[in-house]
This record gives sequence, structure tokens and C-alpha cells, in this order.
Amino acid sequence: MNKAIDYITGNSKKTAGQNIPLPISINDIKLKLKYDIITTLPDESLILNYIDAGIRYFENQTNLVIVDTLFDAYFSNFSNYHYNIFDNNDYYNYNQYATNNYIILNEKRNTKQIISIDYIKTDNTNIVLQNTDYRLKLDTCNPKILSNLKTSFPIDYKLDFNNKSYENIVHIQYKAGFSNNINEIPSDIKNFLISYAVYMYEACMSNNKNINDIPFYIKDMISDYITENKNCILNNNYIAI
Repeated sequence: MNKAIDYITGNSKKTAGQNIPLPISINDIKLKLKYDIITTLPDESLILNYIDAGIRYFENQTNLVIVDTLFDAYFSNFSNYHYNIFDNNDYYNYNQYATNNYIILNEKRNTKQIISIDYIKTDNTNIVLQNTDYRLKLDTCNPKILSNLKTSFPIDYKLDFNNKSYENIVHIQYKAGFSNNINEIPSDIKNFLISYAVYMYEACMSNNKNINDIPFYIKDMISDYITENKNCILNNNYIAI
């Protein structure tokens, strides 16, 4: 009996233990606060919270990472397509229905480097691919990892559809971001982060009940990035992490 399975989905999270610098400083915010706000000692921890909130807002809306960051992504396999998994008699024939020669990394549109790729084989051993086995193809919407192997990425990875852990069979560590040098971060993004944090801090200090309603003039600072990302979603049907 044929059974249609979608086991392409993966998940990505920041690699633990990183010291990622902020793209703007607390002083950048203090310099823009209204005079009546700064007559009292500004709450630096609150300012930091709003800087972080601005970073998360930008990255969630644009699928772009501001400062270079390492991520760990986990997949169930090396394929990018839905296809049928057959009964036990045809179990090992399914790969002919799949395309295993590239992996789409579309959660972070400015992915810039693949650090490592490893996977679990059918015998439960962990295999690390050589960095000469693959290459990164940059793309505005869908950065891709292409196979340099003669045929495709390996097909001897473990499959166990009765165990949810199969979703973590393939592990990819990659780096995404505009730069690790704060001076190289685009100025319009910095201006957005400063304006966002200033507005949120002043609204909080003024007991503004509409604190979560970001003014249009602030959103407009990054509208080109957001529009570009929306076009990517509409035109590319994101399917990876």
C-alpha cells in the first residue's frame, strides 16, 4: 500500500554559546530620547530589551539575519520534494522518485557559509561530509546547497517513520548575516533599530497603551526588505527550514 509522506520539513535554531554583538548601542538610543525622558536615569535593561525586540521584528519580517550568526538546521533527509514511500517490498526504490542533488536553505535569505553537514546512516553511525562534497549557491530568495558528488547527496540515511527522531537525521550548521563588523551593517537597518527602540521606550515611559502599534514611518524604513521577502514567498513556495 502506497503512503504519501511529507518528511521534508526541518527546523533551525541559533547555535548555543555564541557572543553576537549588537548592531547598535545603548548610547545610540539615549542620544535620541526626548529631553523629558532622559532627565531621569534611563533603564538600560529595558532599552536592551527593545533593541532585541527590534532585531527580532526585522529578522522575522524579512528572513534576513543582521549580524553574522551560526545556526543548526535539522532535516529528515537530503531531498526537497514530496514523494511516496512504498511498502516493505519496494522500500529501497523510493529514491528514484526524489531529487537529492540540492538542499534549499530559505529560512535565512542571507546565508553566507556552510560550516558542516553530517547525517545518521541506516546503521546508526554518524557521517560527516567533506566540505568538498558540497557548495553553497547564493540566491536572493533561496540559498541552495548543491552536491559536488557524482550522483547526489547520500541516500543511505536512516528512515524510521514510526519514530519522530527521524526528523533530525541530517544536521547542517551554517552562517547567515550581513556582517560580523558592525560598521558594515546597512545604515537603514541601524536607523530602523534605533527608531524602533526609541519609540518603544518612550511609549513605555509615557504609559502609552498602543505601545505595540509601530508607526508607519518606522516600518517604512525597512519596507524594501519586507517587500522583497514577500515576493520570495509568493514566487518560490518555500519548502525547507
